[in-house]
Amino acid sequence: VVLSALITGHGWGVDEENCAEFCEHSHHFAINGMGGPLLTKLHPTAGNEDGCKTQVLEGVVPNQYGTWPFGRAGWCPGQQVNWWEVDVTHWLQSETNTITYKALFNGTDYDPEPIQGDSLGFPAEIHVAAVLTFYTDDGSARKQPVNLLLEDSRRLVFP
Repeated sequence: VVLSALITGHGWGVDEENCAEFCEHSHHFAINGMGGPLLTKLHPTAGNEDGCKTQVLEGVVPNQYGTWPFGRAGWCPGQQVNWWEVDVTHWLQSETNTITYKALFNGTDYDPEPIQGDSLGFPAEIHVAAVLTFYTDDGSARKQPVNLLLEDSRRLVFP
């Protein structure tokens, strides 16, 4: 079973931390209460002055006006956003399993402080798309549906 996620931050210039596009935030998944570094997605180039500029050879479209060179949370202008994937099979139990998710800024929940004065920016948004792919013994994706129960916006239960 593979957990795959696309996670990007957007918005800037509305709060003091300039989130969520140009700040580092971490995304933590846990399976049956077990988490850790292998289940944490980071955006280490977010906020770096040349974070996207150094990725031109990997698909960033250069020489756009404005902020194109600056590192962003999970994406750069013109560049494909790649899936972050983790094999989670060894964390699963034979019966019911639970996946939880939380996003943190500086190790805690984000509580934005509005910027003083006029803002020409956009409010912070984090876009998350997460998928579980179940494979058969021969390595092909399983075709039968799996019952998933979304208990709340951050907790998924499945057999």
